[in-house]
Amino acid sequence: MAIEYRQITSAEHRRFGLAVERGFGGHYEPSHDRFELDKRTLTPEMTICAFDDGEIVGTSGAFPFESVVPGGRTIGNAGVTAVTVATTHRRRGLLTNMMKRLLEKERDRGQPVASLWASESNIYGRFGYGMSIQHQVFNIDTRKA
Repeated sequence: MAIEYRQITSAEHRRFGLAVERGFGGHYEPSHDRFELDKRTLTPEMTICAFDDGEIVGTSGAFPFESVVPGGRTIGNAGVTAVTVATTHRRRGLLTNMMKRLLEKERDRGQPVASLWASESNIYGRFGYGMSIQHQVFNIDTRKA
């Protein structure tokens, strides 16, 4: 069967969370408060997933952010997150297809820039990603902030 690419529905949010946790090697407890937080912060329209015969085998999403660029102007920034592909479906182009669709969708939503904190950064260069900073520390006097 052909892989279907689309955003999840509200009814699929729990399955999305399980697929993300499985993809990162974690253990997702849908009864925990985290599920409700995930449901409120990463809504279905922020996702693009890969489905094989109704099963979620690839996940991706993007939070809308704003970034300040040189000159002080603010632009939209898609915070890419939850990118996974099931081990049973790797090396078949799912990641490439999901990222292409996700980045096009975010561009159309007014997010001309996309950023992510990658656990496996070497795979994202083909999508135009590169390192922006290695590490930055800020000390803020909270009495003045």
